[in-house]
Amino acid sequence: MPKRTIDTELWCHPDFQKLPSPAKLLYIYLWSNCHCTASGLYRISLSTIGFETGLPEINGALKQLEPLDVTWNEPTETMWVKKFLKHQAHSPQFLQAVAKALELVSDKTLVRRYLEYNNTLSIPYEYPTDTIPISETVIETGKESVSDKSQSKVVDKEFIDSLRGRFPGVDIDNEWNDCLTWWREHRKKMKAPQSALLNWLKGIKDKGVNNGNRERVPQRYTTPEESRQHLLRASGETQETV
Repeated sequence: MPKRTIDTELWCHPDFQKLPSPAKLLYIYLWSNCHCTASGLYRISLSTIGFETGLPEINGALKQLEPLDVTWNEPTETMWVKKFLKHQAHSPQFLQAVAKALELVSDKTLVRRYLEYNNTLSIPYEYPTDTIPISETVIETGKESVSDKSQSKVVDKEFIDSLRGRFPGVDIDNEWNDCLTWWREHRKKMKAPQSALLNWLKGIKDKGVNNGNRERVPQRYTTPEESRQHLLRASGETQETV
């Protein structure tokens, strides 16, 4: 049976103290019911809440919980208790359970918002479905041909569109393919495709570097300046420090 952690100082929180008793019951229920997953983002119907809590009116009580960061998405019947994950264990095993729970959420836009909200945690989740797919390739490794499924990554379309404005004049689709090629050639596992692409684009942004002769930039160069210095060295140029 899953264990859930609730901060005992909740009872001293001003917003919680202001709630009427039905809303307090609902808030604790949303943390502790058997439908709640490791993520705190889960599907549940209002009829289920009403049946299990005995509360006669749910919508009004949910509205009262907004100051406590509870979000209800009616079309997909998805509940998000935003502070839930903050008060749980952050072990790799638990974060893996969080990632698996997110796979069950049908509202992928909400999943994206969830990942952004909890971006300080390393949740091992592959970004959701409205994406630009990269076709699976076959890599020759000695005598074997193996399907490189680990590199068949996807990058969120909304994220790609935002990059077009951030890096004008750069062929984002082509750069993404080049980025993937570098990772495949170096037999590296890409765990965070969006971060990898962003770092790649930062590396080619500087004037004189994106000239078609650059060396592919590995993800380990995590800042634009590190990427720039790497590319300058690769092209035989130097830069004076003052």
